[in-house]
Amino acid sequence: MFLGNPEYLEWTEGGDYDLEMLKSDWQVAGTDPQRHMLGLRERATGELVGVIEYLDHNERDGHPWIGLIMVASARQREGFGAEAVSAVAEQIHLNWASPLRLAVISKNEPGMRLALALGFEPYGEAEQPLGGGLQRLVLMQRRI
Repeated sequence: MFLGNPEYLEWTEGGDYDLEMLKSDWQVAGTDPQRHMLGLRERATGELVGVIEYLDHNERDGHPWIGLIMVASARQREGFGAEAVSAVAEQIHLNWASPLRLAVISKNEPGMRLALALGFEPYGEAEQPLGGGLQRLVLMQRRI
């Protein structure tokens, strides 16, 4: 699945991502009860088309965060990301009365379009070192 979006993979991992890296990410996600990593599947076929990862509560700022929304390049703009974010927002709404936050790599035009279409608004910027180098992030939030 991660190999299905090579541009994003270049920004975040420097272009490399293998099964061992996925196993490590999955294991790390499983150690934090606040962190959830879910596959996005097409209902009719069960085909894996994406992944979403989120935190119920980020210890740094006290808000829920979506850490990753990735949909395979060939399956983007079919509603999978929007449906996943809506499901996460609904789940978090049951537990939190704070805004849902996420960060978009500034070069990630599809990610920015999705966040804006889903009602997220920019509230700041940050830089973060990732496998593909230092990336400028647009910090966004949406009231649930």
